[in-house]
Amino acid sequence: MPARYDRAPIVNREELADGRLRVKATFSKVGPLIYADGDGNTHTEIVSPEELFRTDSLETAGLAPVTLGHPEAGMINPENWKDYAVGASGSTVLADRERGLVDVVFVVGDKQAIEAVKRGDAAEVSAGYHANIEDRDGQLYQTNRRYNHLALVPKGRAGPQVRVHMDSADWAMQTDECSLNKKDMKKYKGYEIEDGLHKIITDMEEKLTTMTSKKDEAEGSAITQLQAKNDMLTARVDELTTERDTRLDADQVAVLATARLDAFTAAEPYLKDVKFDASVEAIDWKRQAVAAARPTLKLDSKDDAYIHAAFDVLKELGVSNPGQRTKDTLDAAAVGGDRSGSALEHTDSGWDAQLRADEDAINKTYEEAAK
Repeated sequence: MPARYDRAPIVNREELADGRLRVKATFSKVGPLIYADGDGNTHTEIVSPEELFRTDSLETAGLAPVTLGHPEAGMINPENWKDYAVGASGSTVLADRERGLVDVVFVVGDKQAIEAVKRGDAAEVSAGYHANIEDRDGQLYQTNRRYNHLALVPKGRAGPQVRVHMDSADWAMQTDECSLNKKDMKKYKGYEIEDGLHKIITDMEEKLTTMTSKKDEAEGSAITQLQAKNDMLTARVDELTTERDTRLDADQVAVLATARLDAFTAAEPYLKDVKFDASVEAIDWKRQAVAAARPTLKLDSKDDAYIHAAFDVLKELGVSNPGQRTKDTLDAAAVGGDRSGSALEHTDSGWDAQLRADEDAINKTYEEAAK
């Protein structure tokens, strides 16, 4: 007795308080059904009203196991019941003779199957049954239908070539005796689908993955370029902000220029042939003056406080250009020691004593400033 799988969309569903689903579905229909064999050939089998609505046939659909996809073994039996059953049909099968349809209400209790129905992955019900095939004057008729299970299946599993367009979309597929044709069927997300359809789906998924990868790569490159531009513009803004913050206004420029000019004027008596340069800061004019007056001092490591103090002492001592000091000393020597016109007073220590006194005064002032 050949096995058959007819299919139709789920009519409606209801979620029970405990989370199970109660589903109403049409699982069989009066009329010609087109079946495909494992080689892709099709033929038509007729289901008459008398045969479809036979009481002994419909009773086999009551309390039938519900499965997620058709079992690999083809049909449910006591050995594999627990492996495949995800629910069960009710005992009442509804025969709509006016429309030529057979409906049933069943309950799904398995979590995976419930989620598949809710997502739309299992959008149809396919009845698995045995039937005898009779040839009547060249036409094939089904007789003695015996339902085995109701399978939750994805729409279009058997492919468009086996769609039957009637009042509602029925799907049918012929298999070998009580088993699926393993040669032409493959698994996809837990469901068995034809090899051709499986290839189409997997090819599409591969193309989608490639497209997604290229899209991500392009977006990554664009983001990197935008980040580089943003970093460059941010750096330029920072530069302009710093320039703005450090730029002096007219009053500040005047004060700074005056301070530098005053420092140069005070330092000029100690400098030789040096012209005013507005770019030289006030402290540097003082440093040059101290260095010129006291060449023996090492000023490289001295801070600004030291330079200010040394310059103040220099002014208090009234010491002028060291070149002038040397000239005064030579003049005194030329007149036999009479240095009444010299800048140095006549003392026993002479030039050396004056130099030591000046340096001691400078060091003392620096020490007091450092406290």
